[in-house]
Amino acid sequence: MNLQDCNLSENLRREWLNQYANDFDRYVTLTYRNEVKSVLRVNRDLRTLAKHMRTQAYGQHALKYAEGSIYPMMIGGIERHASDVIHIHMMLKNLTFPLK
Repeated sequence: MNLQDCNLSENLRREWLNQYANDFDRYVTLTYRNEVKSVLRVNRDLRTLAKHMRTQAYGQHALKYAEGSIYPMMIGGIERHASDVIHIHMMLKNLTFPLK
């Protein structure tokens, strides 16, 4: 990868943030109580979180009743500390329930 590619990537990242980042309702950082280093584990936990958010928004039968509804949206990134422990940064939008 050359320097131009890096600059292009930085420009795209900045443009994406300018376009979309202001539209989100919440910005959160998720950490684990115990050290987690497996991306597979984190992906599984994020799928569980997304399912929980849909259930909170629409109940147990989300697909049956949510037609035409605005879905909760989450975008995030997995990041590692210097110690290789994972944490997650997320942006949330269209939440129809309170965060605790």
